[in-house]
Amino acid sequence: MKTYIRFGLLVAAILGTLAWLAASGIRESKTYYKTISELKSMPPSEAGKRVRVTGDVVPGSIRREGAAVHFQICEKDRGAVLEVVYTGKDPLPDTFRDDAQAMAGAGRDVPCQLHRRQMPFEV
Repeated sequence: MKTYIRFGLLVAAILGTLAWLAASGIRESKTYYKTISELKSMPPSEAGKRVRVTGDVVPGSIRREGAAVHFQICEKDRGAVLEVVYTGKDPLPDTFRDDAQAMAGAGRDVPCQLHRRQMPFEV
């Protein structure tokens, strides 16, 4: 009978550890998809959360300064504009140009500028 109890405790410990690892992994990789308006209205307590924002690249806003690329994305229906700075090492896609749709992934900064090492783009 003691063998069954030991085996049961071992199985419970393993399952508990696996559940804890799964829950913590989900929490760390959670990303919020927001509009520019929603991002700007987020309270400061949520500033460290991972956020992705989609918008159209404002014509004439793309400028390169060394390794950084500065540009603006906007929500055309609401007129909201967001400054983005891309400092990643991966080259930007050929489709990244004025009026293209871009998705910026980042943590939120005080003046609503997105600074991030990774920023995938979609067209």
